[in-house]
Amino acid sequence: MARPTAPSEAPLLLFDGECGLCSAAVQFILKRDRRRRLRFAALQTELGREIMAAQGLDPSDLRTMVLRTELGEVLVRSDAALAAAPRCSKSRATLALLETQGVVAKIRLYLQQVPSSDELTDLLSMLGMDDARQLMRQGEEAYKLENLANTQLSQTELISAMIKHPKLIEIGKSVV
Repeated sequence: MARPTAPSEAPLLLFDGECGLCSAAVQFILKRDRRRRLRFAALQTELGREIMAAQGLDPSDLRTMVLRTELGEVLVRSDAALAAAPRCSKSRATLALLETQGVVAKIRLYLQQVPSSDELTDLLSMLGMDDARQLMRQGEEAYKLENLANTQLSQTELISAMIKHPKLIEIGKSVV
């Protein structure tokens, strides 16, 4: 959960400055952060170590990502990545809404932890959806390639397609 620190003029994303993958992630974010709403610093810097220590995090543990928001909140790991993702406005808005209601959200990186058929079936039921297409990004290339607009496809086939191509799952749909 986020704990406040001193506010800053812009969100600050701390990352492992010696990690090639982390640096590539920062480059990815920079390309999409057209309004330059984020600042970046390595976890190894004095500022990075200070923020980590102030949050009770081990300053020598470089296996994480840390985001200090403009309000001074500090988010770590996937919460930081989610909040820093400039193209995920639905996810950020949903997370903010849940937090204002006192709900602690469990973040699931569904591209890495693909939901099972049973989980997707349960999710459709909880959301009151009778067609799996309602939970799909219909503009994705996989939707077209797999011909998922075909009304002859069964719900089982549609769910199987979401498991095969998890990018099809509309992440703006949330369950509390």
